[in-house]
Amino acid sequence: MELDEADEGVLLSVGGRAGGYVLFIKDGQLVHEYVGPGWRHVLQAPLPIHRGRHRLAFEFRKTGPCRGQASLLGDGVTLVVDELDGMWPASPTAGGVCCGYDEASPVSDRYALPFRFTGRIDSLVVEAANDYVDDPALRNMIALAED
Repeated sequence: MELDEADEGVLLSVGGRAGGYVLFIKDGQLVHEYVGPGWRHVLQAPLPIHRGRHRLAFEFRKTGPCRGQASLLGDGVTLVVDELDGMWPASPTAGGVCCGYDEASPVSDRYALPFRFTGRIDSLVVEAANDYVDDPALRNMIALAED
């Protein structure tokens, strides 16, 4: 991605205010927020991202059921790491998936919709690990939620 000093906006948003996650840049800092009913987890890079081409990333490594280690990376260097606990058992996608903006209801209170990214996103890659464990009770809960 190519950044100017003033560029900001949403890189990827999934879900909405009631539950979801978002990766964005605001005031020069890379931020990831993960929200659920009554709670919010914010992971923010401690230093601003400077002008130029960058490869920014959010990584999540599962460490147990509904928990894991979250990291923000810039150009292959880990910027910040924190533990996420009490996560959703399924991905909250009711608000949709958006690249370069957020819509419907904002995942974060730190910006107003659509908070379009003002820089250039050359590519966005989402990789899912092969750590799925079939849970019949979770499948039933998801099926009921879809009705």
